[in-house]
Amino acid sequence: MQQRSDAKSQKNDGLATFQIADNLHAVQVDSEYSFDQKRMHIVQLDTDSLTLAISGDKNIGPEQRFDAIIKDVEFYNKNKGFFFSDDNQRKILGVHIEKQGLNCIALSPKNYIINDECGDVSLVAKGVILRQNPQINEQTFLDNIKSGAGMKVTNTILAQKNKIMSKLSMTKNAAIKYACESKICH
Repeated sequence: MQQRSDAKSQKNDGLATFQIADNLHAVQVDSEYSFDQKRMHIVQLDTDSLTLAISGDKNIGPEQRFDAIIKDVEFYNKNKGFFFSDDNQRKILGVHIEKQGLNCIALSPKNYIINDECGDVSLVAKGVILRQNPQINEQTFLDNIKSGAGMKVTNTILAQKNKIMSKLSMTKNAAIKYACESKICH
């Protein structure tokens, strides 16, 4: 706690840097000045994930990433290595692009669909093993948004207790129904 109270704020080319320990620094980027907020919208946010909608150049696909919203290109190019992974690997306290596409429909964190330029669909539904529940697809996802109708799913897993392996089947309401009932999508 003493180290945090002794932390000293310094300006470093637009970055606020706080020294927490001898070998540990926290860096804060002011997104208002770094990114064009009129072209960037937070779709869903959770403790460990973030989905952004970025209005970029319509003639370039999603591979443009943040190019359309960067205000200070020199600053971005100088500091992007601190936040983004170069080799498509996850980085501690960094930004890793897991999926990208042309549009996203999100009911709640970890319940979303992303469509890409090839027509492929990435569907994520929290608490549902999608390969075991092929009835959950883009159409059922959209039907849940429109009607609020629920769907039961069955997840089958293997579990071990007292050195005995068992096959467990759990039937539950899909999380997409819960998101609609909690008025997230109204």
